Amino acid sequence: MNDCRHSELSAYEQVAASYSTFACRPFPAGYACVAIGEIDLIMLDHRTAGLISHFMGNDGSLRTDQLAMFDVLNEELKTVLQTIGDDAHDYFAQLHEMVKLILDDDARSKDAK
Repeated sequence: MNDCRHSELSAYEQVAASYSTFACRPFPAGYACVAIGEIDLIMLDHRTAGLISHFMGNDGSLRTDQLAMFDVLNEELKTVLQTIGDDAHDYFAQLHEMVKLILDDDARSKDAK
């Protein structure tokens, strides 16, 4: 079911809503010492949540280097999501959705200039 109200929200508002529920989720059991290739899942979680928190704390404003880091995290999350399943997949998929919202919003902002 597609909720039209969701698309009326800004990327910041959508990320804020998702992050408020995400922040209450525990890290997936059994994945604390897991790496997918070179991607350490704890570090991926830490870096992604930290940058999203920064995005939220700065009212959606990010520096160029932070946006570049979101590009890296986006690719790492894609790799992880192709490999893991169960609750861990849902956990990292929610992180990935927030990253995509931020990157899509940045792309739209650049197109509007």
